[in-house]
Amino acid sequence: MKINILNEELRNQIAAGEVIENPASVIKELVENSLDANAKNITIHIENYGLKKIVVEDDGIGIPKEELKKATLRHATSKIKDLNDLYSIKTFGFRGEALASIFSVSKAKIYSKIKESEVGYEYDGKEIIEKNFKNGTKVKVEDLFYNTPARRKYLRKEIIEYKEMLKIIEIFSLINYNVNFKVFHNKKLVFNKPSLNNLKENLIYLLKIPKNKLVKVNFKDIFSIEGYISSYDYVFNNKKKQYIYVNGRYIKSKLIEKAIYDAYGTKLMGKNPFFMINIMIDPEIIDVNIHPKKIEVKFENEILVYNKVYNAILDVLKKNEKVIEIKDLNKYSENLKGENLDLQNSIEKKDKKIFNENFNSNNKFNDIKSNFTKTIQKELSDKFSNLDLEYNYKNHFKKENSLNSKVEEYNYSDKNLDFYDDCKTNRKKGPLYNKLKEYRILGQINKTFILIEIPNELLILDQHIIEEKKFFEELKSNKNFIKKEKLLVPKEILLNHFEILNFKLFEGFLKNIGYKLKLEKNTLYIYEIPKFFNQTLDISIIKEILTEELEVKDIENYFYNTFASKACKKSIKSGKELTNYEIKKLIEDLRYIQEPYNCPHGRPILMSISFSELEKYFKRII
Repeated sequence: MKINILNEELRNQIAAGEVIENPASVIKELVENSLDANAKNITIHIENYGLKKIVVEDDGIGIPKEELKKATLRHATSKIKDLNDLYSIKTFGFRGEALASIFSVSKAKIYSKIKESEVGYEYDGKEIIEKNFKNGTKVKVEDLFYNTPARRKYLRKEIIEYKEMLKIIEIFSLINYNVNFKVFHNKKLVFNKPSLNNLKENLIYLLKIPKNKLVKVNFKDIFSIEGYISSYDYVFNNKKKQYIYVNGRYIKSKLIEKAIYDAYGTKLMGKNPFFMINIMIDPEIIDVNIHPKKIEVKFENEILVYNKVYNAILDVLKKNEKVIEIKDLNKYSENLKGENLDLQNSIEKKDKKIFNENFNSNNKFNDIKSNFTKTIQKELSDKFSNLDLEYNYKNHFKKENSLNSKVEEYNYSDKNLDFYDDCKTNRKKGPLYNKLKEYRILGQINKTFILIEIPNELLILDQHIIEEKKFFEELKSNKNFIKKEKLLVPKEILLNHFEILNFKLFEGFLKNIGYKLKLEKNTLYIYEIPKFFNQTLDISIIKEILTEELEVKDIENYFYNTFASKACKKSIKSGKELTNYEIKKLIEDLRYIQEPYNCPHGRPILMSISFSELEKYFKRII
């Protein structure tokens, strides 16, 4: 078979296929050029979903007349000069392929003017003519793929291609908060993002994310990580609201995505967070030239990047943890019960006596506690999907430890409250230690939730999750809680070279959770194994860990899930009726829990309703 040298036109079209695969690719390349030219206003015109015409116009620095022809040649670029520049790229474009590719698969023209020139110029790939034009550049692309019908044939449905164009524009708009973007489709304005003051304003404007759900990330180290993520309680069923940038360039990175998800841990409960982060890193230690569309990068040290991103996200999430607060009872109820719910009318019909003079008494909860059960509990129950409203509250209130019983003063020095034999003198105070210093028990709902009154707030606690989190933290802390079982005869595991390397990697972690082991040549001797709640961990776990190609983080997750599962099984279950003593014990436990807002699986432990919000709900105050 004869080897042919392809002509320039065919070479250009083949190369264009790597860069320009659809209308969205055209917009991406042209907007990148505009941003590289320091444009602050970018206007995009689309006709017939981009197949008939795409125009991208900016107010950037422009292209001089003498460089217009060179701009459309392949491998002609102003971004790099030599090989060294290729390893320190600070611009979006650098290959010199975008305009050449666009011109080879469409009928294109370029208009440009620099501020030093009195006039602008037009170039259609053949000749340059003088043209009245404002400062900046405009590229007009018509009849995309007119000369490559096969490529045009395999484009997706027009509406899908159009949505991808808008997605590309959104990606650029999010990170460039100080740039004005306008998009017209068939001469109709469909997207208008003004120049804004900061990134937070930009995210709120574009994505409509509530201000109080945005958590700022501002990490400074050998490289910086800036942006915003969502709080634990603002998550989604899909990953559509996730954006990763490196030096302002949008990328896709499984590495960074994994670091972020690992930082959230199990608290996502199968959902997906919002995040928009920009990693500002020395361009000499990344490679952006590994993908034709430049949407992937290679980091020189991936482990370092993973650890920095993981710790940065974990740190801000921990600082942002707090009690869930209901700040608008009416709005909250309407959102959860549906469009046709009118809580206020419902309450008035069921119990108009709530709004009598007795509500003005100083001791509010003595006066309204029965009404709260009949109305607030009934109306708010839809907020708590786990509540069973068929439970007979009247019978419950007749019991000794009900709401109607007098709540005695409680002395925490009582010798009967010796429920931490191993660590009662060494317990570290948790974030809620002072908040729960003064409280009054109001009772138990549905044998699942505990109601307590603290100054200016009503707290609703989940009895199962409090104890589950207590046990879980005891296991994780490994302070006198994990017992060890000494084996009468040491177990021996024969390891191959790969497994020996894994053991050296995981040895410290395995010892920390209670194993006593020693490696001699290619034999691993196991002398002691940990026991959790009198259940011994199978030795086969060690073999499994050392055999699989796992990372330390995977091993930690394995034992995290083990701890979480065992803590859950050991804890008080929903449906158990508690005495006042048992409730007090749980509240005291909660004061010492170090992360008291969620269980290991992500469910919230408690929620808060302020008295002022209750008064607004009952129209006591406006």
